[in-house]
Amino acid sequence: MNNNQGQLPTDQDTFYDPVEDGAHDNREVNELTPEERARLQEEWKQELTKTEEEIDTLRRVLGSKLRHAQELKRKLGVTVWSEVQSDLAEGIKTVRESSAYVKTSETLKTAADKTNTMFQSLTGETKKKMGELRNTAAFRSVEGAVTGAVTAVKAKVSEVATPAADRERTTFESELNKVNNGSSPTTEKQ
Repeated sequence: MNNNQGQLPTDQDTFYDPVEDGAHDNREVNELTPEERARLQEEWKQELTKTEEEIDTLRRVLGSKLRHAQELKRKLGVTVWSEVQSDLAEGIKTVRESSAYVKTSETLKTAADKTNTMFQSLTGETKKKMGELRNTAAFRSVEGAVTGAVTAVKAKVSEVATPAADRERTTFESELNKVNNGSSPTTEKQ
């Protein structure tokens, strides 16, 4: 064990390797008489019982200390949420300070700058090509055709809104109703 006052034991001080320790003990046990072996096993059982009792005591003390710490935090107004926020902030700070994060953020910034430059170039080229396209005879021809179609549609819409068009629509609807009701418009005229 580490005998330094005020310092916690290291993993090397507390680590138990059952393979290494067991192999060493088995050689010694095999050389003992049956009475000595039984006495040694009894000592081990007692030591195991004592160790398990110490572990149980430590668990109870730790539980008591944890409850006391929670009570003190409650009195101080420290909530679980504030602890989570603090832990997250500390974690984010640690990540941001890591070299991997710095390299990644630099790479992403460079990629974003290059992408932005590419899109600006693409947008400029697209505007330039659209300007060139507008000056072509084909574009003017399509533009003229679309304008003519829009004018024709507007004229038809204004014709449909006349009283004569309303009479035609009413006549058509009455003929359609007669067909739907089972009588033929041609038979009625005869």
